[in-house]
Amino acid sequence: MRECMYPSLTEDQVMEVLDNTLRVAGMDPFFDIVLFNEDARNSYGETVGSKVLEAATFVLIDVGAHLFGYSSDICRTFFPPSFTKPTTAAEVAALSPIIRTKLSVWDTVLEAQTQSRHVLKGLFVISVDSYCFLLV
Repeated sequence: MRECMYPSLTEDQVMEVLDNTLRVAGMDPFFDIVLFNEDARNSYGETVGSKVLEAATFVLIDVGAHLFGYSSDICRTFFPPSFTKPTTAAEVAALSPIIRTKLSVWDTVLEAQTQSRHVLKGLFVISVDSYCFLLV
């Protein structure tokens, strides 16, 4: 889905393409949420759906579908392909403060995910669930 996204698409247009793509693949979508930028804070998708994609937009897609009696869902957050992540300090400095903040959040979450994968490698899901339950 990410590779099909370009500036000027709305959240609703992305949802429509997503639903149609799932149906063509033989799936039956039972929900989809597409949120841009600050709307992604609202994980239940209670937005209008008219926000327009720009080059440095945070995109959240949460989708669920049925296939052969099995129900599954997946959630991903990403930048569209029109955004090139800066690789040097000078490139980062040239970005607006808002985009630098987005990248900082992105990098923080990615680092946490990366570290947790190393810590949790080889554990059974029930072990992870039990450990997380103890933390709450």
